[in-house]
Amino acid sequence: MRENVNQYLGQEDVYIKGFLNRDHTDANSAELGLALTGLIIRGNLQNNLNFAVTGAISKTGDVLKVGSIKEKIQIADVSGFSYIIIPIENAEEVSNIQKEYNRNIQVFDVTHIDEAVKLINELNGKN
Repeated sequence: MRENVNQYLGQEDVYIKGFLNRDHTDANSAELGLALTGLIIRGNLQNNLNFAVTGAISKTGDVLKVGSIKEKIQIADVSGFSYIIIPIENAEEVSNIQKEYNRNIQVFDVTHIDEAVKLINELNGKN
C-alpha cells in the first residue's frame, strides 16, 4: 500500500507515513483515500464536504476493486455520509446492495484518482 500511494504522490507525506505506520494498517482499500488526503494536505485539492472513500490504487493512480464493499457502504451510510467514492469495478455490486438494503448514500464510481479529484471539485462547486 505504501508504495502505491507514495509513487502516485511522488513523495512521502508525514501524515500519511504516520497512518501507514500504525499497527494493523495493511488494507489496500485506504489507498484512494490516502492519496486524496495527500493532495488536500499539499493544497492541490480542496474539499468542504463529508464523504467516504474506498479503493485501492495502482502506482499510476488507477482505482482498483476492493473487498467487503457491502460492509463499507453500510458503515458509511449509518455514519451519516452523504457520498461515497468507490472503484468502478465494484459499481454493479454496490447497485445491488443499494436496492436490497435501501441505502440513502449517493455512490460515485471512478476508474482513476483524477476522476475522483474532478468529482470532488464538481461536488464542491468548482470547475
